[in-house]
Amino acid sequence: MDNKDYHDRETARWLLIAERDLNMAAKNQDEFPETSAYLFQQAAEKYLKAFLFFHQEPINKTHDISRIILQCVLHSQDFLRLARTDTERLTRMATYYRYPNDDGVDNVDEDDLIMAREFALTIQSMVLSAMPDSVMRHLDDLSRLSRDHAKISGSITASCVDF
Repeated sequence: MDNKDYHDRETARWLLIAERDLNMAAKNQDEFPETSAYLFQQAAEKYLKAFLFFHQEPINKTHDISRIILQCVLHSQDFLRLARTDTERLTRMATYYRYPNDDGVDNVDEDDLIMAREFALTIQSMVLSAMPDSVMRHLDDLSRLSRDHAKISGSITASCVDF
């Protein structure tokens, strides 16, 4: 595997983790809205960081969506429209509903959940459309492997329960 291929595969790994977060959030938003709000935020953050990784930018350990978007703008002006939105609300979801907070609000507001979902989907679309075919092929391969692994794990779990 040459350096470019390796880099494309590593970018796809970032994207796969973002996809998992987004899918889990969407599947569980009715039953676990606070966890879904967190996972929508995490998906958005990881898609943006995948974009930065692809462009060989440093990945800072931050949940600050505004800061990450501003880094992305260096490579695509399309991200400017996101910089003008209320990214602070999305950033807050990285921790706000994960721990008891001072204002006693432990339940996600429906508007916040909808905003987080729409923001994550918008970022997903922007980032995936910016990826070359070589990265998307790796993402397809990794997704297939991930699904196969889940099937095997499910079979093992079912066997253990039957035992």
